[in-house]
Amino acid sequence: MLPAMAPRARPRSAERAEPSKLAKASLPVVYEKSGRWWVAEFPSFPGAYSQGRTKPEAYRNLLSAMRDLLDAYAEQIPQKSEHLGLR
Repeated sequence: MLPAMAPRARPRSAERAEPSKLAKASLPVVYEKSGRWWVAEFPSFPGAYSQGRTKPEAYRNLLSAMRDLLDAYAEQIPQKSEHLGLR
């Protein structure tokens, strides 16, 4: 669960995501400090956000959340046989 977000004193900073084994594209990552926590999100993907005590930890947690989100999307795609009505 994310901590309560404090009002923003400074604008959020956007940084480029580091390349990973999962993706070759570079996506912007937005970080925001909230108390002792860093919140990281991929603004391009609704629901892709996480937190950590440090920026690197928030980024690692964000990648894990993104994998879970992509897995959930993949489960919603019908298989060929389901799409064509085959058994």
